[in-house]
Amino acid sequence: MTTTKIPSKILLIQFKQRGDIILTVPIARKLKKTFPDSQIDFLCFPMGKPILKHISFIDNLIILNHQKGFLESLKVLNRIYREKYDIVLDYMNNPRSALFTLISRAPIRICLNSARKWIYTDIIPNNTKGLYIVEQKLLFLKPLDIQYETSDLSLHYHNSDQDLSKAMAFYKSCGIQVTAKKSQYSVSESESFELSKLKENKPIIALSPTHRRQTRRWPGDYFVSLANQLIDQYQAQIVWIWGPGEYDFVQFLHDKVSLYEKLNKTNKTNKKDKKNGKNEKNKSSFIIPPTTLNELSAFLSYCDFFIGNSNGPSHIAVANHLKTIEFHGPTNPQNWVNTKTGHHRYLVANVPCLGCGKNVCIENKQNFMQCMNTIQPQKVVKLFDQMWSDNISKKLQ
Repeated sequence: MTTTKIPSKILLIQFKQRGDIILTVPIARKLKKTFPDSQIDFLCFPMGKPILKHISFIDNLIILNHQKGFLESLKVLNRIYREKYDIVLDYMNNPRSALFTLISRAPIRICLNSARKWIYTDIIPNNTKGLYIVEQKLLFLKPLDIQYETSDLSLHYHNSDQDLSKAMAFYKSCGIQVTAKKSQYSVSESESFELSKLKENKPIIALSPTHRRQTRRWPGDYFVSLANQLIDQYQAQIVWIWGPGEYDFVQFLHDKVSLYEKLNKTNKTNKKDKKNGKNEKNKSSFIIPPTTLNELSAFLSYCDFFIGNSNGPSHIAVANHLKTIEFHGPTNPQNWVNTKTGHHRYLVANVPCLGCGKNVCIENKQNFMQCMNTIQPQKVVKLFDQMWSDNISKKLQ
């Protein structure tokens, strides 16, 4: 359904997850750019508030605290009904979001094809395999005759001065040299890489070894091996990131790298250096303190690279314009990695069942995923070397 009328109010629905909310922000940005005088609202669960509350092109953030029960939902439903939206884009595509879309009475209601398609005026085909997730979301704008460009795929994340100061204090305490930043949001990805003060000899690399699904994790021992090689070959400064419930696992990996580094340096350091305590001062593996989601973004903003599983932090890293390498097996990497800029790459195993979407390996019927365990650390180092060398070459031009 094409409309020539400029909409007064537009609602985007993306209740969860944090990564999916980040990936929906570019659509709000594109809508505001196309319809600068229109009201752009975003409906999400409480987890979306810290991500969206500082975004200037979202006029109203509507929070649905579904855990408070029916009365809370009724209150939000009533608000949606009274707003009289012209357009609703339902990115959740589930019964709850369908109810909110229906109650809106919007003349234009857009969603993916499903059993609830009768609720919507425009249906987007599901045959988007191999298309980056942000592009999939931008297809919702086709019924509005809105065309998108490669620049519309970029992600962004607002970092406050307070969060940046906390992150900088941590890096300084670790002896890692970083450049002071101011709160920012709108810097483009290309500008960020041009302005980045990357250090030729000591890249700051964030490692993210966690995922809420065990089958989508690259093996922990592989992360340890990777960290050791990056430290040995590139004098890398490794920053381990983690979230709620993940500290013990990440601390275990960090400790193994620290032990290897200590033993390695002990063997290489002469007696004079040991007497002066130089071993203890030259650490290369660090684990960040507990952070909120916004603080985690600030910590990542000072890094040069992100290497890890395809998870929420990977999207935050992209939004902060880091170069990234992600590991994929059960998930289709083409859906989750924007390869058009050249700054983001992925590694997969050569297996016929790649992108199966399963949480149990169809090959051996266990949590052990053959696809994730087949990606060797040496292959990661080789790809990092290529991306890092390209970065240094551009700095020298």
